[in-house]
Amino acid sequence: MNRKHMIPALLAVLVLAASTPAAAAEEERAPTPAEKDFYSNVVLPTMATIKKAMPPTPAGWVVESETTMPSSLAEKVSGSPAHLHYSLMITYKREKDLAEQTKRRNESVPAVQKKYDEETHAKLDELSRKKEETEKGIARAQKRKEIGRERKLKKELDAINKRLAEVPEESALALAKELEPFVIRDSWAAVRVSLDERDVEFPNGNPFTRPKAAFALRTEGTRSGPAEWIDGKTIILYGDWQEVRKNVFHAEVAQKPFWPKPQTIIIQIIGDRARTDQMLKQMSLKDIVGLMK
Repeated sequence: MNRKHMIPALLAVLVLAASTPAAAAEEERAPTPAEKDFYSNVVLPTMATIKKAMPPTPAGWVVESETTMPSSLAEKVSGSPAHLHYSLMITYKREKDLAEQTKRRNESVPAVQKKYDEETHAKLDELSRKKEETEKGIARAQKRKEIGRERKLKKELDAINKRLAEVPEESALALAKELEPFVIRDSWAAVRVSLDERDVEFPNGNPFTRPKAAFALRTEGTRSGPAEWIDGKTIILYGDWQEVRKNVFHAEVAQKPFWPKPQTIIIQIIGDRARTDQMLKQMSLKDIVGLMK
């Protein structure tokens, strides 16, 4: 699992968007009664619906982190009210067998890596020595005008250069194969639901079918380095989204104060493909998408 690729853990807050860039520097102020009512009567109930609709914690797993909502709006806000805009994110961590797998990997991988490094360096050193000797032989043959020998040595040099290029790749493939049993998969997952976001990028995403979704894309998990694993990602967009560039999406959101219903919903999941599919099946997507109606 490589958490550098994890979804940013955005806190769930009511965003009071400024009408102009300069307004971002406005002084903080106490929220109005209308803003307080909106937070209590719209934001918190909506958050409760989303939280209830999230997938259950898998057996053998624990909740690692979870967005929490204050019971009331902050004492100080800035800008002018625009629209509902907040997120809920839960991360899950597998406990079953993970400590044992991690210990086994940490104890085994360095020794295997060292063995392949030494073998690769030995092969490259030997090839480099042969290359140097062959180049000297070519120089002597040219000096003596031994055309046949020069041609023969140049062919040998080509073969040596080819092996110099092949050895690192061959070693990396062999190392990856030997370390395959130590790669830890399906150890961490994250689910995030966002309301009224307008712009999303999802590089290298492959589309798949999802009922009522404007767009649904996913990336598969992949190896990273000898024994690391980068989890796959899934994103599902609900609402009036348009693809403005390849895997770059934009949605128009009405700018009306205290708009009571979200106009866009984004569901993002990181995790093993089977885990992602299971979580999608266990989420109450009907209740989440129903917030838009």
